[in-house]
Amino acid sequence: SVVFGYPTETPETIQETFDQCARNELYPSVGVLLPLPYTEMYEYAKEHGYITDEDAYLTGITERQDICLNMTQMNDEKLLGLLKDGLEILNDQLDLGLDDLIRTGGERNHTKHVELPGEEEIMTRNENDFSFNYSAATFR
Repeated sequence: SVVFGYPTETPETIQETFDQCARNELYPSVGVLLPLPYTEMYEYAKEHGYITDEDAYLTGITERQDICLNMTQMNDEKLLGLLKDGLEILNDQLDLGLDDLIRTGGERNHTKHVELPGEEEIMTRNENDFSFNYSAATFR
């Protein structure tokens, strides 16, 4: 797996990473940096103004192939475009024939979520906290 999107990421560092993958004939699983609570990168993101509304950020995070928080100097389209371009080139060089190089759109597009009756009543989210209260929930 390769994680892109650190604050020091540039088009050049992305290209260097894909060049290294090509030299090693490796097609990576690609993800975008997703700072999670209780990690140094999460604290960095809060301290440097990348996360300004913690509750909104935590509610909005989805999958690692989505750009939930762009900490680079590139806009989202540029970053995602460079990742897709790099993966397309590797896909061709390695003759893999892959169609779905990077999936974006969040869990709503990839994961079937079945809402249990009364789910919102039994699971509450603590504001500005990533935890859920499952104490009253019954899982089958």
